[in-house]
Amino acid sequence: MKKIESLGKLKKKWEDNLDEVIQFWSKNSIDEEYGGYFTCIDAKGTVLDKTKIVLTFSIPEKEPTKQGRQVWTFSRLYIDSGNMDFFAVAYTGYKFMHKAKAADGTLFFSTTQSGEHLHFQRKPYAAVFYSMGLLEFSKAVLKLPKDHEMKSKLDAKKIKAEAEVYYDKLRAWMADPTLIGGQAADRNTSKLGDVMCICGLAVDFYEDETDETKKSKYMDIMKDAAKTAKLHYSTEHKVFMENALLEKGLDFSTPAGRLCNPGHSIEVSWFLLHLNKYIHDERLQVIALEGLLGTLDLGYDKKHGGITYMLDILNMPLMDATVTAENKLWWPMSEALYATILAFEHTNDTVFYDWCLKLWECIEDKFIDKVNGGDWFGYLRKDCTVFNQLKGGNYKGCFHVPRALIYSISSADRIIKASQ
Repeated sequence: MKKIESLGKLKKKWEDNLDEVIQFWSKNSIDEEYGGYFTCIDAKGTVLDKTKIVLTFSIPEKEPTKQGRQVWTFSRLYIDSGNMDFFAVAYTGYKFMHKAKAADGTLFFSTTQSGEHLHFQRKPYAAVFYSMGLLEFSKAVLKLPKDHEMKSKLDAKKIKAEAEVYYDKLRAWMADPTLIGGQAADRNTSKLGDVMCICGLAVDFYEDETDETKKSKYMDIMKDAAKTAKLHYSTEHKVFMENALLEKGLDFSTPAGRLCNPGHSIEVSWFLLHLNKYIHDERLQVIALEGLLGTLDLGYDKKHGGITYMLDILNMPLMDATVTAENKLWWPMSEALYATILAFEHTNDTVFYDWCLKLWECIEDKFIDKVNGGDWFGYLRKDCTVFNQLKGGNYKGCFHVPRALIYSISSADRIIKASQ
């Protein structure tokens, strides 16, 4: 009973923080002139660059991927609350994100503020959040009141159909990057990030589908993603590795084979818990939970707090290290917050709840900007001091933090309800 009372208080903190985060982005990111969202913002809400980015990797442009991510966020907020202000914010991003499309159906990585094409990245990932944003927005359109003026102007079925098209394009582009001008894929290697993208969207489409033929398609994709995810799992270290060989599994003889991104390993754990609601694979459930604990034990900095960004599983020097390798970033923390409360919901094992409390304590103390409205700092140093004042930049936007809070609140609601 004490755990449930404690969880109720924790849930209230998450709700309050979600309100603060959404207020920050609602106030500072919306482009009233051209539509869409500004994504390069400092702690005080100053727009650092008015170009726009589709994905989340380039400061100078409006990023269509970030546009898709924020469309997802505000669509979900509207679906959960019915607040028309959230729908309006989602709609402005939905209108703008289409400007990223090229004549051949590929997606530009970034555009100018007004939507002119700037940079084409020969990688498939812009399609992930373009598809995700469209799918969630289609659900928001369906929920509009019958007498709302946008009900007749927006076709939810067509929006969802385009989301399906880009999900299929994503899988094709991942299988053969030459279709979008990239280098030929290594047919022998699997990337954990690709598995997550395919898996997560397959679950989303499956849950929203009524057509049995399409449900069967997504079920097959989920089963294949589960099979591939197992190849990435190190039973010795109890983590999911970034790269795996499709025929042999893990290979620690190379730097790429030894690379572990704890944030990804944690994220894939909760993706697999979502997926396993439908495929009921006992082994998958075991490694998802075991891998979550193993990664937290390995990746959480016991001295300073926070989750280390990258590491070599054999403690060798990182050959492809970035300056952030030992730093603490916002998104592994947000993924871990949701993963631990979800795991507690699945198991009722207090070890996961204790981890959730520990993570939230670190988030409150180190990541949340209490001076400028409650959004999270994106980048901390190894010792968890603030590295810079960015609230939105190369990767950070209005997505990982609100998604984790939205999902965590929902999980807490289910746990509390089940206890009554």
